Amino acid sequence: MITRYLFLLLLCIPCAVHAADRRDWTTYTNMNYVTSFAEGDREVYAGTTGGVRRFNLFTGKEEKPLTTAEGLRDNRVRRIAYDHRMGELYIDTPGGVDRWGPASEMFFPSARFPEETPADAFKDTFNLSTLFLKPGLFLQEDEIRDRLFRTYRVTGRLVDRWNHIWVGTWGLGVGVADVRDRMLDLMPRGPAENNVTAFGTDGDDLWVGGLKGETSAFEARSRGLFNAGGAITRYNRREGTWTTYEAGAVFGLDGADVLSILPDDANVWFTSFSGLIRYEKESGVWRTYRSFRGVPGTQVTDALRDGGWLWVGTPTGLTLLSVPGDSTLSIAGGKNTYIYDLEKGAGFLWAGTSRGVFRCPVGSAAWKRFQDPRGDLSGEITSVAAGPEDEVWFGVLSPPGLVRLSVRSDSATRYPLPELAGRPIAGVAVDPGHVWVATEIGAMRLDRKTGAWRRFTRADGLVNDRVQAVLREKDGVWFGTAEGISHLRGDGD
Repeated sequence: MITRYLFLLLLCIPCAVHAADRRDWTTYTNMNYVTSFAEGDREVYAGTTGGVRRFNLFTGKEEKPLTTAEGLRDNRVRRIAYDHRMGELYIDTPGGVDRWGPASEMFFPSARFPEETPADAFKDTFNLSTLFLKPGLFLQEDEIRDRLFRTYRVTGRLVDRWNHIWVGTWGLGVGVADVRDRMLDLMPRGPAENNVTAFGTDGDDLWVGGLKGETSAFEARSRGLFNAGGAITRYNRREGTWTTYEAGAVFGLDGADVLSILPDDANVWFTSFSGLIRYEKESGVWRTYRSFRGVPGTQVTDALRDGGWLWVGTPTGLTLLSVPGDSTLSIAGGKNTYIYDLEKGAGFLWAGTSRGVFRCPVGSAAWKRFQDPRGDLSGEITSVAAGPEDEVWFGVLSPPGLVRLSVRSDSATRYPLPELAGRPIAGVAVDPGHVWVATEIGAMRLDRKTGAWRRFTRADGLVNDRVQAVLREKDGVWFGTAEGISHLRGDGD
C-alpha cells in the first residue's frame, strides 16, 4: 500500500527538464520576429517565433537562447513574463506554458500563464521616432521602413533598469539603444530561411542557404519546385553577427533557393533553382548565371572546383565554367542524368547521379561510369563524401544505406539503413571515428570501428528531425534542418 501511494505521489510532481542534459547542443533558428519582452533579475528576455533570446544586463552580452534544445516545448513563443517574487520566467507557446528557473537552469511545466503581467508604461512615455538608425532605415512610431519601402512592425518595447531601450520588430530582430545617445542597434539572429538545406565554411564565416516554405530539398529537387525570393545568410562565428542577403534586394542576386554552397579563395558559389550564384569576396559583388551551354533550364544542383574550372551539376547532366574566362563549355555524354552531388577525393572527381556513380581523374574532363563488382553503386546516389586516404562514401537511395569504397582496391562495403524505407540520404560527412548522415528521420552516426549506428532526434537536442545538411568541423557537427540549425559540440558521446 505504501509503495502505491509513493507511486501516485511521484506522478503528481512536475517533471523538470534540466538544460545541462543537452548542454552539448545549440540551436540557431530565425529569431527576428519578436513577440514580447520581459526584464529579469540579471537578464532581459525577448520572446520570438524561434525561441527566447537572453541578454545579460551586467555584461551587455547575449547569452545562449532558450529553445527546444534546452527543454522548451515549442520554439514559437507567444508571450513571456518574469515573476520577480519567484525568480522564474514564464513562456507561453502552442505546446503549453513552461517556467524557466535561471538559477537552476531548469524548465518546469506550468498550468497557466500569470494573469498579472507588468504593464508596458514605456509605450506611452517615449516616442520611438526620436531614435536614430543606420543609413537606409527609417523609424516611425510603430514601424521601421527600409530604402525599398518595406515595413517592419514594432512589436514590443522596454526600458531596463540601466536605461537601455529595447525594441522588438517583426522581421529585423531585437534592437537596443542607450537613452543618452538614442542610436538603435539592430541585432538579427539566425538563418533567414529556417528550412536549411546547405552549409559552406570560409574561415570565421558559416554560409547558410535554404528554401522558402516547408518543402524538403529532395522533394523540391524531384518535382522542380521552388519559391522565388528567399535569402542567404552569413554567420561570423568570431563576432557572433548574422548578415542577410535577400534576393531582389541585393543587385545580382536573382534568387536564393539554395541547394549547395562552395567557397573558394576568391568566391563563394551557390547552386540553386534560379541558377549558379557567384559572390566575389573582395568586391562584394553578386552575379547569377541563368543559362549554360548544352543544358536546358536554370536549375543547378551542385558545383565542384578543379583548378581554373568549375564543374556545374544540373538535372540533365554536367557543364563546365571557366572561372578566369567567365565562359561555359558543353560536355558531351551524360545527358538526361540528374547530378545530385559532386565531390573531390582520392585523385578523382566523383558524381552521385540518378544513374549511379561517375568519376573523372583530377585535372581531366573524361568522365566514366564507375561499376563496383557487386553493383552496390549502380542505383540512385544522392550524396558523396570523401574520407581519409583512399576512401569515398556514398549515400544510396535504394536499398537505403551507405557504401564505403576503397579506391585502391575498388572494393565496396555496404552499411544498410533499412529504417529509411526509401527516404533519401541528404548529406554525408566523414571524420576519423564516425560517418554522419543527414536523413528525414534524424541524424545518423556510424561508428567506423564497430559498424554500429546511432540516431539523433529532437529527444537528443536536434531542433527538427528532418535533417537536410551536415557539416563536420573540429569542434563539432552542424546540422541543417527544416526548422533551423543545430550544432552538436564534440561527437555526441
